[in-house]
Amino acid sequence: MLLVFPHPDDESFVCGGTIAKYAKAGWEIHLICATRGQAGNPGPYNDIDGDSLGAIRERELEAVGQYLGITSITLLDYKDGALANVPTGDLSDILFRALRKLVPSVVVTFEPGGISNHPDHIKLTRAVTFAFQKYAKMLTHVRNEEISQDRPPRHPRDAWQIEFREVSLDLTDSKLYYVCLPQSIGDYLVKTKVFPLEMFGKPWSTTPDKQITTVIDVRFFQKKKEHALSLHKTQEADVARFLGDGRRTLCKQEYYMLRMQGSAEVFMGKNDRVADRL
Repeated sequence: MLLVFPHPDDESFVCGGTIAKYAKAGWEIHLICATRGQAGNPGPYNDIDGDSLGAIRERELEAVGQYLGITSITLLDYKDGALANVPTGDLSDILFRALRKLVPSVVVTFEPGGISNHPDHIKLTRAVTFAFQKYAKMLTHVRNEEISQDRPPRHPRDAWQIEFREVSLDLTDSKLYYVCLPQSIGDYLVKTKVFPLEMFGKPWSTTPDKQITTVIDVRFFQKKKEHALSLHKTQEADVARFLGDGRRTLCKQEYYMLRMQGSAEVFMGKNDRVADRL
């Protein structure tokens, strides 16, 4: 499983329970984080510059990764809050190379609105989607062409496709998931004033409940998710707000939309059932 998020803490808020659950089940889980969170809230650390804050948040993320069972964490070191200025192609090329190397069966990122409307979330989701589409197309290509040592690709620069096919032979169609905030839950959290009415000048980016394809029950891992959140000490204000819901709704279940399966677009139909696993 490959998780791709813009900031340290995103992984814990939106899918900390899923990470813990799948790590316990033996999955290899990798995380790519685009920034070090240099522009975020410093929490209890006063009068520190962005670089110092980024270093602290990196250490927090490392602690969370070790605690939840993440196999590897890669920081791309883009500037927090400035991903919108990075060409989408530059981001997607970096992510495609990571997909080539890791050959994940499941990729997870934010839904297109980024849940909170954060520009970094929105930009990264677009880049992840483009990279995944290229990755899925490449999987189909190397299989259809039966690329191998005996049937190498036409251009020497594509020699990497030989090893790529070898490690992906047993892989079923890879899946791209968007992690989501269901509309009904978003409305409840705003109504109960757990969440503010708007984020980044807009209402929360919620997903119609009927478009949710996958609901992961993480109640068994609720305490683990809550502790992972507490390790992001710089984000204590956001964590307190998140846990301010007496029901702890988003600590018991985590919600996803299956965006792509292989190169095929996926849309919920009236006869589809909501899955309970990725």
